[in-house]
Amino acid sequence: MYKRADKSIEINYKNVMIIVDFSTKWSIMIKNVENSTIQTGRDYLINLEEKFKQANIDYELYHHRAIYTNEDALVVKEEQGFKGTETKSLYLKDKQNNHYIFLTFTTKRSDFKKLSKLVGKRLSVVSAEVMEETTGQKSGAVSPFGYETQVPVIIDEELLSHEKLVFAPGRPDQTMVVKVADLKKIIQVLDIKTYLLPMEG
Repeated sequence: MYKRADKSIEINYKNVMIIVDFSTKWSIMIKNVENSTIQTGRDYLINLEEKFKQANIDYELYHHRAIYTNEDALVVKEEQGFKGTETKSLYLKDKQNNHYIFLTFTTKRSDFKKLSKLVGKRLSVVSAEVMEETTGQKSGAVSPFGYETQVPVIIDEELLSHEKLVFAPGRPDQTMVVKVADLKKIIQVLDIKTYLLPMEG
């Protein structure tokens, strides 16, 4: 099946959906309907909603207009009425070009010396252009987990004292909320290597 919209083309062939987005740059998304795996750019993001359902992990998923800043996120949070601690996910790399995610508070400055010491490698932020080319995600809408390839997650320990975490599941027009109490299960189900950044003091 072939379907065209103003800014994209959607092609369905057997169990594969191919979406070509012309809105900004050429962006190709391939979705396997059977295994709920999404390919954006060169890396993969799994369908977290489907994965959480299969694992009986509680979650909330909200659909809304695209947001990229903390200010906009707070407005949408008020409009949608969901509760939880707003987080951001920084897409990092080491000198060998291995990637990491740092999950922390939206308003907290990152100490890269501490992050580098924790993982034993010098870390830096991947440029927005390279990140979008590699994962299909835009700055401000990076998912903390759900990558098909192994992307270790550095978790700010201070987040663990909160009840719920709010994050973008790789899309600027969606927000997901999970319980901190379920983080351990999420990490096990997704088989994620994690580091815990200790709280200051």
